[in-house]
Amino acid sequence: MRRVNWSVTLIILILAAFALRVFRLDFQSLWYDEAFSVYLAQFGLADITARTAADIQPPLYYYLLHFWIVLASEREFAVRFLSLFFGVLLVPLLFVTARRLFADRTVALIAALLATLAPLYLWYSQEARMYTLITFLLLLSSYALLRATAPSPVEDGGGLGWGWWLVFALANIAAVYTHYFAFVVIAFQLLFAAYRLLFTDLRLHFTPYAIRATLAFIAIVATFLPWTPFVLARLGQDASYWRGELKLDEAIRHIFINFTTGESVLESQAQWIAAGWLVCLVVGLLVWAIVTRRKNRTTELPNPPTPQSPNPPITFLVLYLIVPLALLLFLFSRNPKFNARYLMIASPPLLLLLGAGLASLLSLARRKN
Repeated sequence: MRRVNWSVTLIILILAAFALRVFRLDFQSLWYDEAFSVYLAQFGLADITARTAADIQPPLYYYLLHFWIVLASEREFAVRFLSLFFGVLLVPLLFVTARRLFADRTVALIAALLATLAPLYLWYSQEARMYTLITFLLLLSSYALLRATAPSPVEDGGGLGWGWWLVFALANIAAVYTHYFAFVVIAFQLLFAAYRLLFTDLRLHFTPYAIRATLAFIAIVATFLPWTPFVLARLGQDASYWRGELKLDEAIRHIFINFTTGESVLESQAQWIAAGWLVCLVVGLLVWAIVTRRKNRTTELPNPPTPQSPNPPITFLVLYLIVPLALLLFLFSRNPKFNARYLMIASPPLLLLLGAGLASLLSLARRKN
């Protein structure tokens, strides 16, 4: 009965996410970038390919929007619904990712609740651009990586197979053909895959896992090679921008504000809201670390075997958050066309960390009562 209640709660969150995102979906007219998306999507696939090859984004989102416009229409409500669809899918995907990492339904539901209400996700679920799609694809590939690097065949009922590596590769191939910044998340995934293979019990199955992981990453790179000349041709072409200078402290502040309050709150108020979330994050994770350490001590064996770490959540999430942000900030420092929305692809780990922290604080409050 309890399991049914968790499922019902998740369904309610998904329906709430849909309702929040569909509300006044067509209230504002299309702005320039959205209008460009619709304009480009109305061409045939060959023309879309040629035009995006000369532009700053790859073509997959425009392909999808092209077919969606054929099925629906080019009105504001219809063209934005594609982004809404992937914005809603982020909610259950964050839930299952949290379950995989923390084996805790409370953490998973809080993470899903945060995704449901996240102003950043609400905003870009109502914009006819590729940001919810790319965030969804990279979270899906990261979840597939967790499943593909399961600690043993017993846990996954055949964890040595190809299935999740195939999902991982296909999701990332779709991601790199949606937005070039997908590669910064793939860099984190490469580091995590190497960590899992070298420093956990996957060493017991090193050869099969290493072969599958290597082939998956090679497939992603090889599939993108035909598009690489167009990327190289675009480098340095947009000289119309004033290069300016990236202020690192200001960029980091804007990233955290954007991740917690989105685009709809004035910075003078948003920075205090973001500071409150930062306090919750730090305090919550400290409580989580203390509780987890106590649990490990109570179950610790006198002579423990080879270290077992089914899915080290903090390692995974910190890499997921820090590596893409660091790489993108380095990129922007050399060509400072910075906008915090470009870093939305690194926002899921923050919600997952907040979910773990808030669940720990909730558990502590229950114990005191």
